[in-house]
Amino acid sequence: MTGGLRPVRRVVVALDGAGQPRVVADGPSPHVHTLPGLPPDLGLTDLWYTDGAPTDRSTDDPAARELSVAPGAGGTLFRVVQFPPDTELPTDDRGAPALFWHETPTVDYNVVLDGELWLLTEHAQVHLGPLDVIVVRGGRHAWSNRTTSPAILATVGVGVGAEPNRSDEVE
Repeated sequence: MTGGLRPVRRVVVALDGAGQPRVVADGPSPHVHTLPGLPPDLGLTDLWYTDGAPTDRSTDDPAARELSVAPGAGGTLFRVVQFPPDTELPTDDRGAPALFWHETPTVDYNVVLDGELWLLTEHAQVHLGPLDVIVVRGGRHAWSNRTTSPAILATVGVGVGAEPNRSDEVE
């Protein structure tokens, strides 16, 4: 385990030279990212990226790259995010948790796997539990964990535009 993050097992199947499917990876994803100055149980585990049409059949690991908030245009990003309770986050000058507000040129498919989260937009707050599915089609948003236990979210981001990513820690 890295910090307080749960390991995420990743099984990858690819075609071998004879065109037969083979398991080429089976184990915890080594692509675990924590963020400086934030609790060790806040982190992202990258599982897979594509940079356009997924035609690469090599055994190279496309998640072996620098942390990115979103994939490029036409690409995808598959990751699991663990959120600690908001009470463990640094606070802003008003004493409120410093949530990670962000906006990306993607369509994001999200599934709460464990715990509870609140999806925040500038005009709404939606309470979510296990197996709730959230589709984010652009727009500035953040995730909040108002409980006392970590929450786990699986997300797939599909890059649909070329606008720059925007993120900031506010509110």
